[in-house]
Amino acid sequence: MFPKADRPLTGLDVDPAAALFLHHSARAADQGRDGRDLARQVAGATEGHPLAIALLAGEYDRSLEIAPGDFLSHWGEELARAEDYGLAAHHRTFTVAFDRSYRRLPAVQQARLRALSVLDFPFFAEAGGFLWHSVLPDEVQTLAAQDGDPRHILAGFVRASLLDVDGRFNDDTPATYRFQPALQQILARRISEGERAALRGGIAVYGAWLARRGYGDIYKDPGLSRVVRLSLGALDAATDMLTGTDRLWHIRRVTWIKAAYGFTQEAFSLLEDLIPPDHPLPDPTQDEDLAKVESSLHYQLADLCVTRGDLDRALALYQESLQLKEQIGDRQGRAASLSNMANLYMAREDWEEAELRLLQALELSRRLGEKAGIAFNIVKLGQVAQARGDTGTALAHYREGLAIFERLGMPETQQVRQMIANVQGGPAPVTDPLRQLSARARAAAQAGRAAEAVAAQEQSVALLRNAGAQTGDPSRQALVRLSVLLYNLAGYYQQAGRFDDAVTALEEVVTLDECTGHEDLDSDRAALAQARALAEMSPEARAIMAGQRQPADAPTEISPQRPPAAALQAALAAQLAQLSPVERAQFEAAAQATARRDQITFLADQSRDAARAALRGEVDRAALIANLERVAAQAAEGEAPGSPW
Repeated sequence: MFPKADRPLTGLDVDPAAALFLHHSARAADQGRDGRDLARQVAGATEGHPLAIALLAGEYDRSLEIAPGDFLSHWGEELARAEDYGLAAHHRTFTVAFDRSYRRLPAVQQARLRALSVLDFPFFAEAGGFLWHSVLPDEVQTLAAQDGDPRHILAGFVRASLLDVDGRFNDDTPATYRFQPALQQILARRISEGERAALRGGIAVYGAWLARRGYGDIYKDPGLSRVVRLSLGALDAATDMLTGTDRLWHIRRVTWIKAAYGFTQEAFSLLEDLIPPDHPLPDPTQDEDLAKVESSLHYQLADLCVTRGDLDRALALYQESLQLKEQIGDRQGRAASLSNMANLYMAREDWEEAELRLLQALELSRRLGEKAGIAFNIVKLGQVAQARGDTGTALAHYREGLAIFERLGMPETQQVRQMIANVQGGPAPVTDPLRQLSARARAAAQAGRAAEAVAAQEQSVALLRNAGAQTGDPSRQALVRLSVLLYNLAGYYQQAGRFDDAVTALEEVVTLDECTGHEDLDSDRAALAQARALAEMSPEARAIMAGQRQPADAPTEISPQRPPAAALQAALAAQLAQLSPVERAQFEAAAQATARRDQITFLADQSRDAARAALRGEVDRAALIANLERVAAQAAEGEAPGSPW
């Protein structure tokens, strides 16, 4: 309970915090599972603040008219009213305890702390500067000379246990800060309407700064990605308050960020309002900056149209973006637009148009000396050549692109090697845009880029839905394919922490299975039950489960050993003990079904990796075939006809 030297008092973990609530609330202690559930919810809402928990427990015992499920709906007000005469005088109410620290601050520091409380999400130190000084983003570095570095001021609040450090840089210095919810609420109630109105500009400036900070970088830094996602409200505030081309550039960044997080409809609606189908192009000779930002906005809207499956409009928007880029002399942007247009022509199997755009993009990339762009366009030219049956040209392009990727140390190296192997005796390259998007999603998920995986898989689902709407294809094959895409999307949602979205996706999977009579109906129902259980779990329980399910390294030899589900079940024992018998049975069935699916995937991945190694000459083919036959026999042992094994 006591902090270390120069460290603030932090909240309790969930289990001891819940136990503290039950200790102080006789009513909750007598309510069985409902009381235990409420105790954990209180622990989460207060983030383990001991005094807030004790006071809320007493208030709950006095609020007999309020059901357990409704108690936390206005818990800030409950805490403000709570009073416990059994506690020491300086802890009798939360306000009294808070004021002991707050009143010791000089008036200017009190005002600064109140200003920060409008941020109900983790924030960088720059937020303090913007709220306190209303400076422009490029003037942040002058704050130290003006009135003290914001980091020094924030450090004082942290030492007083009025503010928490949320995340740290690699050198262990504080990176982001946040309030415990109870402290944020009590401070927010002390802000006058005049103060709050004056702070809106600072929030908007911070939102604009954070959009610049996150644009293009959220895939590279998971900590930054988390902070930006929790701060979308500040980004929206900047959208509402900025004007002119500053607003347009901000919208460009915000829509990219929202699309990266899977909020494609919000991003599309925002851009659609700016660029309706009959929107005239600006004249670069009259306003070059407007032409630059509109070109970029057209490009972003085209990307979103691809996500929605509207390829015709995407092509038109890329063309408009290209026209503006040509007029303003943006060769790099022209190369990107041409390459993306080529992707759409390839998806339509219009090889002549695809080749024309790729050759134009390649010429620009060579002029710019962009090695990665050169390699990507050359490899795509190889795909076009292979699709036309010209394997000699395809191999030449693949090898030229491979050499560049290898020099750059890029992850696409292995993919191009596989393309070469396919030309030399394997299947044709993947030109199906759905498969390309699914492959991109899978690669992003394996690299830990959950938001990118979700965005790519959502695009594949949107493309398939759009294709079905245009062709009116109600075939079982199309519905099964949609079911598979949605199942994988649910997995990416879970990886990204979007558990409710995973449930929605799996509900549609089960509906499609029922329509098609798919053999995976039972296992998908079990997966849905598991997803629902995961959505209702505490973050701590989900973390335990995730820690028990580490991915296996690629084996050098295929093994029929199936990954056991026992470790997962043991790790979740405490969570399962709180479930009803029916819920426990559903969850255990789901875990077993998932384990079976994981086992099959595990073995299939081993077989695929070993086969690729054999194609490269790294594994003896005769030995591999013998091993495959042995594993198949062992896997089939005891399985009924029609088993997934």
